[in-house]
Amino acid sequence: MSVPTVPPRPAPPVPAEGAGSSLVRSGLHVVTDAARLLARHWPALVAVAVLAEVLRELSLRAALVVAPVSGVLGMLVLCLAPLASVIGIVVMLHVMRREEGGRLDVRALVRSIGSVLVPYLVIYEFYGGLSDDWQRYIDQAALDHAIAAGSGVTTSEPVPEGFAGVVVITVCGALVLRTVLERLARRSAARAPTTSAGTRAAWWRIAAGYFEVVWIVVGAFTVTALLGTVRDWWTTRTVVVSLRTWWQDVVEQVEALRVLADAVAPVTSFLVAGIVTGLVVPLAWLTLGTIVYGVEAIDVVDPEHLTADDATAGRTTRVVDRFNRTLGTTRARTAWQFMLDPGRRFGGLVGAVGMLWRSRWGAVLLFCIAFAVLTLVQQAVLGAAGAVLGQPGIAVWRAVVGPLETVARIAVQVLTTALLAAAADSLLANLGLPSALRVRRRRQPAPGPCSYEPLGSAGATGSDQ
Repeated sequence: MSVPTVPPRPAPPVPAEGAGSSLVRSGLHVVTDAARLLARHWPALVAVAVLAEVLRELSLRAALVVAPVSGVLGMLVLCLAPLASVIGIVVMLHVMRREEGGRLDVRALVRSIGSVLVPYLVIYEFYGGLSDDWQRYIDQAALDHAIAAGSGVTTSEPVPEGFAGVVVITVCGALVLRTVLERLARRSAARAPTTSAGTRAAWWRIAAGYFEVVWIVVGAFTVTALLGTVRDWWTTRTVVVSLRTWWQDVVEQVEALRVLADAVAPVTSFLVAGIVTGLVVPLAWLTLGTIVYGVEAIDVVDPEHLTADDATAGRTTRVVDRFNRTLGTTRARTAWQFMLDPGRRFGGLVGAVGMLWRSRWGAVLLFCIAFAVLTLVQQAVLGAAGAVLGQPGIAVWRAVVGPLETVARIAVQVLTTALLAAAADSLLANLGLPSALRVRRRRQPAPGPCSYEPLGSAGATGSDQ
């Protein structure tokens, strides 16, 4: 659903000596609200997470069924796996959010799904989703192909070449279809703004979202093949071989260089892994949450509501205000609509990153820490199972490790999604938008028509719809 347009209220200046305690207090409020969300909605969250996991597994099995007929068709079915996962997460976030009239807005749900595909692929790959799906598909499809060949049955190659014409055509066709379907959805909604037209536009957007996944996933497969070909070509060049040989000779002769060369790779890998685990992936999650809960990011940068007269306005706020004054109200709003339109491929992503940039980065970093801690739940579940089972043997462990990994994955997803809902709603509240979580708090006098209370504050309203 679209976030209601509420003029942001300038935040009161925070004394420097109280900034740290205020930051910790805000972080504790987010954790408290996440716990309340879990206590109230955990049955629905677990049910949605299990259903999404089942749909993902069914899409993988369906890809293996059609792979003997056509390798490209198998890849197209395989692309349903991340789509099933992202639909599950978006539905979970909407479960914890109040909807207008108490009913789920399907069109807003579809818009959210289409807008979060790009940041979600970062999350999906971090959990090994893309790599795991692809590896399982290749291994099982290759095994089925070999068994069929041994039985004298001719089947299609399960994995076509990355530069095969049919793969390139598939990527280009998916990109074109995504654009055409999105335009059809816009035209359908604009011509007849009725319930039936809105439903029709929603279905167009669902199809467009699927083709978005196709061109990204299959395109990544093509890009990987391209990079492998370029790497193989580059490493066989005479100049590169000569330089590599010369450097190896130098390293062997200088002890300090050898120690340094041996340490650079593992240290760099450790730092990159730490940055990705502790910063990039949590920020991708938070971006996803702000897209779902604040998909109308233009409400935050609307020239009619944003001013930089307040002495506490940040640098980004002043830059945005200067941009608005330079173009004028009408042109500036048109420009923001063009850049932040969630129907565009990266509109929702750009809008969410902008909202994160204008928010309190200290609270964002606290969320990153909490997120990194929650991701350890999966290892904790597997470790506890190992402690209970002891040394059961390879056969028993292979029988239980699959279900255990599924349970651990669902547990992490439920916990992190609840934390994400509380953190994203808190960020939007700090930007001046009203809190909309379905979480019970103590009843307080209702705020004024244009006022808002940050998530977790003492003045938050008491009940949901």
